[in-house]
Amino acid sequence: MAGGLNRVCLTLGIVGILFLVSHGLAANRNRPAAMPDLTQGGVKDDGHDWNLGPTGARGWIWGWKLETTNSRQILVTDVDKGSPAEGKLQVGDVILGVGDRHFTRDARKAFGHAITEAEKTDNRGLLELIVWRHGQTRHVSLKLRVMGTYSDTSPYDCAKAQKILEAGCRHIAANMTGSIQGMINALALLASGKESYAQIVKDFAHRIAPPDLELDISTKNGMPAWSWGYNNIFLTEYYLATGDKHVLPAIKEYAVKLSMGQSGVGTWGHGMAWLDINGGKMHGSLGGYGAMNQPGLTCHMSLVLAKKCGIEHKEIDRAIDTANSYFTFYINKGAIPYGDHRPNWQWHDDNGKNSSGAIMFDLQGMDEGATFFSKMTVASYGEREKGHTGNYFSYLWGPLGANRAGPKAVAAFMKEQQWFYDLARRWDGSFVYQGGAASKGGEHSYRGWDCTGEFILPATMPLKRLYVTGKGTHEAVELTGTNLTDAIEAGREYTSWGKGLEVYESKTVDELLVCLQSWSPAVRHRASVTLAKQKADVVPALIKMLGDDNLSARYGACQAITELKGKGAPAIDALIKLLRHDDVWLRIQSCYALAGIGQPARRAVPEMLKLAVRRDK
Repeated sequence: MAGGLNRVCLTLGIVGILFLVSHGLAANRNRPAAMPDLTQGGVKDDGHDWNLGPTGARGWIWGWKLETTNSRQILVTDVDKGSPAEGKLQVGDVILGVGDRHFTRDARKAFGHAITEAEKTDNRGLLELIVWRHGQTRHVSLKLRVMGTYSDTSPYDCAKAQKILEAGCRHIAANMTGSIQGMINALALLASGKESYAQIVKDFAHRIAPPDLELDISTKNGMPAWSWGYNNIFLTEYYLATGDKHVLPAIKEYAVKLSMGQSGVGTWGHGMAWLDINGGKMHGSLGGYGAMNQPGLTCHMSLVLAKKCGIEHKEIDRAIDTANSYFTFYINKGAIPYGDHRPNWQWHDDNGKNSSGAIMFDLQGMDEGATFFSKMTVASYGEREKGHTGNYFSYLWGPLGANRAGPKAVAAFMKEQQWFYDLARRWDGSFVYQGGAASKGGEHSYRGWDCTGEFILPATMPLKRLYVTGKGTHEAVELTGTNLTDAIEAGREYTSWGKGLEVYESKTVDELLVCLQSWSPAVRHRASVTLAKQKADVVPALIKMLGDDNLSARYGACQAITELKGKGAPAIDALIKLLRHDDVWLRIQSCYALAGIGQPARRAVPEMLKLAVRRDK
């Protein structure tokens, strides 16, 4: 008996210790790691280093959870031969500041801004650095190529953007590759409109589009949704720009097989709804991993472009209609999610999916979707560094999606990120993949990718040679005036650490109630989370808002009540009434709010059960 009790006590003790240890580990994960002082024997962690713009140097910068906010030093990790940094910087140097001042804010962003300043004509390309080496501090001057100043309308009417485009195209032409990055780089050459690259692009297109191309929609093909979608986007844009009929058979093959491989609800995954896992029938289950909207959107977009090429097939028509039904659900609700999930209302974009969604809808003249997703993209300028497996697709589609909202909108969007673009640009005119701060492993999957195409595509947008770069945009979608100001303000002061909440914590209750009425689901979410922490009784105001004529206000009230949980119980009757509303999203939001309230809301169950058999058009 005593032995049994001892074993029980020992087990409970071990469980308790494990709980405390795991709790401590979890707590540590929620705190930034200690920042080493590299001039006092501190050692860098195993986080990745960064390209330091066109200096020819790379450097490690302290980071945590996608931010380098607290960094004040840059450790030089590599110096290219022949670059501006050769003979000036050495591996092991610690950059302490720019100009005559030590870093007093994020060293990474400060360095990026310093490059932008140095490249201005008046500054003659001189980048002045404060460098610590072997215990001594010295001033080092690097001579960068003078690029000029970004115009207020950049990339429109911007000489610097054109210089960046020209250098990037030269690099791509000398380094053509396959895969997704190759398709994007080839698109950039095509979009430039330079006759000197026409034969290179033609040879590339013919290489990936043999006239006898045959694609098999069976599981042995693995994960082709990615490559088929991007291959087809390039080929369709190539045909529409050149009229080269050699690629039409391949375009048709890609478009038809993508359509046949679509699931029954309008989605694609890593792969397709393979015939051999669906009893030989088309449009069944995707199986395995399920839906993935990142490749799904590019597959969808490529079908729309194939139609513009004159490709006709009943499967293509069906696939476009079914995909439209699927993706239109997310309009006015939040960011398009990872897969077949609820909208991500906490963000303005999710790794570029809203951005590519804006293009896809605009290509079809579907103004409501194009307007919402392009406006969300414009507001996401501070959120671009995050992305599952890395942020390659975020930076690829972001500017192209913002461009659907017009030149003024994309100029405002790009202005907030110029430092990042200048930091990613190398001294040979190419662009490298930077990733997110402290990202590693599967969340840093694109290391080594040539990102030149994605970073110079924005400079081709004024030419409007391709549909993805702005050909065929609709004026009805353009953001100007207060609508544009609202979009920029909605994304103000976002950080990954605070998930966008910090700016709301300084707002009054009345200001938060106004934010609940915003066009932006992310603003409403952030205001809701903050409001739930306040001591003031806001439920009467929220009940009144549930009857507002503005649907956004009603959504916001539901979101706030969801966050209030049991304290929102006085709103139960008003929420039950909304379960009969014609707007399906308002009904769904009401259900979320009732679920958040919990036990007191059980009387809503009969009305909620009626929703299970209600059919909407």
